[in-house]
Amino acid sequence: MSIKKLLIGLFVFISVTQISCKKDSDSGSNSSLIVGKWNSESIRIKTTAPSGSGEQSSDETDTWTGETYEFRSNGTTQSCTIGGNCFEGGYYKVSGSTLTFSENSDFSNPSTSTIQTLTKNKLVIYLKDSETINGYNIVYEYWATYNR
Repeated sequence: MSIKKLLIGLFVFISVTQISCKKDSDSGSNSSLIVGKWNSESIRIKTTAPSGSGEQSSDETDTWTGETYEFRSNGTTQSCTIGGNCFEGGYYKVSGSTLTFSENSDFSNPSTSTIQTLTKNKLVIYLKDSETINGYNIVYEYWATYNR
């Protein structure tokens, strides 16, 4: 598994942003619709760097299959790798299109991402992050797509 794919799996736990959510009209609330096991499908990574930074801007989508992510009805998560190793992922809660994760049940030190698409069979989670390298602000956007 590439480092990029490993980092994308981790972004689900460490994400910060908000965007609107699309869902089927008969899908019910996001908090109940998200419950269940999701299979990784693809990951899109867009990197934007200002000119002169020495970094190249890119927008790539890679197939990302064989991993699962489970949202349990008790508010806990579990992820399983291609090799079948499973890890307890902590706690989650959904409020509208905001998906919040924490290692602690009291949600101290939470991280958030955005549910961009949620239907009975498709989940897209979005994250936007940035870092400053040599004085240049590099922006990263991630779209992780899952299916049932």
